[in-house]
Amino acid sequence: MAELPSGTVTFLFTDIEGSTRRWEHQPEAMASALARHDTPLRAAIVEHHGQVVKTMSDAFHAAFARAPDALAAALARRVTLAVDEPSIHEKAMKWLVCIVCTVYSRT
Repeated sequence: MAELPSGTVTFLFTDIEGSTRRWEHQPEAMASALARHDTPLRAAIVEHHGQVVKTMSDAFHAAFARAPDALAAALARRVTLAVDEPSIHEKAMKWLVCIVCTVYSRT
């Protein structure tokens, strides 16, 4: 694993909105959606110079040395959904929640 960024760090948090309810009512569909979700999201994070810090079910926590890279990773994943799976694009745009925040070092 590469070293996590230090100093000023930008975090990306993603989650599929309403996934708990979907797991309860449509477990097969969610298992399939999760399989299609994880690999491209992880690739977008790495491609934009980020590090996955933690995953939990469909949620990702990633760290970046630069805020534009975190934003680019989040946007790249949404664009990939639109191109690769246009039939679920509208739902995916609503489901994939991304939060980007920057933490400044006090050193």
